[in-house]
Amino acid sequence: MTTAAPSSNTRPAIAAILAISTAATAFLFWLIYVHPAAASSTQYAFLPALNALLNGLSATALLIGYTFIRARRIRPIARP
Repeated sequence: MTTAAPSSNTRPAIAAILAISTAATAFLFWLIYVHPAAASSTQYAFLPALNALLNGLSATALLIGYTFIRARRIRPIARP
C-alpha cells in the first residue's frame, strides 16, 4: 500500500490550523499568566461547563467517525 504525498492545495488548510492553534495558545498564555486575577471567580464560572460541552461534542464526533469507519461507509475524496 502506497501513500501519496499531500498535494499543494492542503497548504492553506494546514496554515489555518497552525494559525488558530498559535492564537489559542497565545490566548491561554495571556489568560493564565498575564491577565490579572478577577476579584471574584464568577467571571469565568462558565468555563467548566463549556469544557464539558466541548469534550462531549468531541467524543460524539469520534464515535460517529468510528462507527462510519467500522461500517466501511467512507466516501472517497473527490480529486479535482
